[in-house]
Amino acid sequence: MNAIIYTTQTGNAKRYAGMISEKTGLPIYSFKDSKKNVPVGADIVYLGWINAGKITGYKKAAKRYNVLSVCGVGMSKTGTMTENVRKRTRIAESVPLFTLQGNFNIDKLHGFYRLIM
Repeated sequence: MNAIIYTTQTGNAKRYAGMISEKTGLPIYSFKDSKKNVPVGADIVYLGWINAGKITGYKKAAKRYNVLSVCGVGMSKTGTMTENVRKRTRIAESVPLFTLQGNFNIDKLHGFYRLIM
């Protein structure tokens, strides 16, 4: 495993990525920063926020890296909605998927997402 890569809207996925990094010793990068620091094809753990049942940024991360595990951060309780999220995000059954509960803070939302809320 080479790195933990995340995409976040309100900071929850970054916070969870930091917790995993503390336990594993793996470096963490935002998806944007990973392009400069993590080689294409590297083995990664990906964390992203759940939007309309899909994990944001997963598709791009899976095209660039070898995603070995995925964590989706959303409003539902930890460990729920995994089959729906797997299906909507199109994550292979062979890839471990975990859903984690985040929180909602409208002040941390950006652009369109803040407007619709």
